[in-house]
Amino acid sequence: MLSLEQRRNIDNYGNRNGMVNVAFVSGIARNISPNRRSGFIQQTRNLNQLIPFITEGDDFVPAWVTEGNVVKIIARVNGRIGKPANPDDPKSVAIRDTTLRAMRFEQPSVLEMPPEAAWQMSPPKGAPVSEETPGEGNYGAPFSKGSNEVRIAGWVAGVFFRKAGVPGPDGKKPSGCLHVLIQQTKNPDEAIPVRIYGKLSQEHENHIKLGSPVLIQQGEFRIDVKETGVVGADGVAEVTKYAFIKSPGLHVANRSHINEQHDWAVEIALRGKALRDAKAKGGAAPAAPLAPAERPALKIVADPEAQAEAPTRQALDEEEQAAIAAATAELGGGKTPVAVG
Repeated sequence: MLSLEQRRNIDNYGNRNGMVNVAFVSGIARNISPNRRSGFIQQTRNLNQLIPFITEGDDFVPAWVTEGNVVKIIARVNGRIGKPANPDDPKSVAIRDTTLRAMRFEQPSVLEMPPEAAWQMSPPKGAPVSEETPGEGNYGAPFSKGSNEVRIAGWVAGVFFRKAGVPGPDGKKPSGCLHVLIQQTKNPDEAIPVRIYGKLSQEHENHIKLGSPVLIQQGEFRIDVKETGVVGADGVAEVTKYAFIKSPGLHVANRSHINEQHDWAVEIALRGKALRDAKAKGGAAPAAPLAPAERPALKIVADPEAQAEAPTRQALDEEEQAAIAAATAELGGGKTPVAVG
């Protein structure tokens, strides 16, 4: 566990492999596991949006962190690839996910809690709902991101842009989204999935390349929730879920954000250049679309450790699958097609 003395200097804990990596998340403690190695943090009444965490190394959740107490965690962000939805199906797609590894637990200040408006938002129909809130009071500074702040730096290891789609059955039109993989270790499976939404997402795609050193300095840890179409007898819709980092944009990283050089980062840049050269000469063949992945039905479970460790998935349309396959090829292949979270 991170000591108070170490806590005073972010250089002691705010990086991984020589690159910025730290998250600060505050809210209400929920479902602490019996072995006190994992749990959730609640920031809204929608229980589908509970943020899971796992303790770092051999650490345990402190005894004072109990159900319903407010808590702040200082954590490290790790990327991962889950198992395919159907291991026996070679076309089954594994989904990129990310986890929070808690290094320290603290009592949050009133400015570090989710703002009061977050607890007043109405959850979507079919979502499991909690009526419990932190209590009366204007907790959290309005429009502040202090309750959910992620900073990471690393090397761009995969990119694809999802165009804005047509309205779905719910009438909602998906916005354009840039998916970026940020790599901090030699293992590409540990790359962290980042999303940038909005009008500037495609502009960002036009200005980054594989191997670019980038910084996320205003990221948020988010949970993507997709309904499966199945509703339980209790009226709660079954969903699939996985975590990602949402960011308003990408910044250029400098030596204070990435202070170590790595051969694998150079390899990513060289691979990207080779792919661009091949494409310019007309030698790059388009990736074949893949069949949609299966989507297991998941609910909030009693064991947060199982949920925190379990990969979550969603089905993707053929256009997205083709982009995913291309991004996987840029990462140097892989036995399993990988959906960039």
